[in-house]
Amino acid sequence: MSEENGKATLRCLFHGNPPPKITWQRGKVTIDGTVGRYRLLSDGALEIVQLYRNDSGVYICVANNGLGTARQEVRLQVNVIRSVASMSRLAVALSAALVCACADPVPVSTRLRATQNKFASGSELSIPCEVDGYPTPEVHWTKDGVRLQPSDRVQLSDARLTISQLAPADSGVYGCHAANAFSSHYATLQISVEGLYIPASCYDNPFFANCALIVSGHFCHHKYYSGFCCNSCVRSGQISIEEIQSLMSSKRRK
Repeated sequence: MSEENGKATLRCLFHGNPPPKITWQRGKVTIDGTVGRYRLLSDGALEIVQLYRNDSGVYICVANNGLGTARQEVRLQVNVIRSVASMSRLAVALSAALVCACADPVPVSTRLRATQNKFASGSELSIPCEVDGYPTPEVHWTKDGVRLQPSDRVQLSDARLTISQLAPADSGVYGCHAANAFSSHYATLQISVEGLYIPASCYDNPFFANCALIVSGHFCHHKYYSGFCCNSCVRSGQISIEEIQSLMSSKRRK
């Protein structure tokens, strides 16, 4: 909280490699931190001087490092300076009430720590999300702006998104969103799933093996099952085309 005619410094916590560029918005308008009552500081904080009561509201900190974009909402409350008499009346009212001595809220922040953003079809995607803030924020995940729901392939938690048996349709922008009663924040990551080319020589032979059971039991690296269930094993991501080709080449040499 800040007082009218005073000064406020709004901060947001972002880290990244490369370091992100910080800009600030109010509503849909980007704030110019070089003119008027606004100053964009070297650490990315926004300083507002000569505060007015209508400066109260939500400011959005936007961080972009070329690989991803993250946003954090910061709420500013500008208090009107009261007279001595009105402050005395307020103190008397508070002395008769039950006052909660609570910890100051900590701005919500999120950070996606993916080691790659390109995946092969049939592989597994696992994105950890670092979430901070007090009170403890609620977390949900989105794909292309639509909230994700758990399924046989999609596993969700506050700290991680996991999708198994990826397909090209899983490509898109994934977001980790966190919010509490004081602030909210989200980070996004572009994921690309490449199509999978499987040669005609890599096929399943159901006469020798139940390939669905082989895949579910993770037996694709067995020297026989990898040949009997070549197509299913490659599509599941348990074995690569290169491994299959190497195996076939060694069999031909024998």
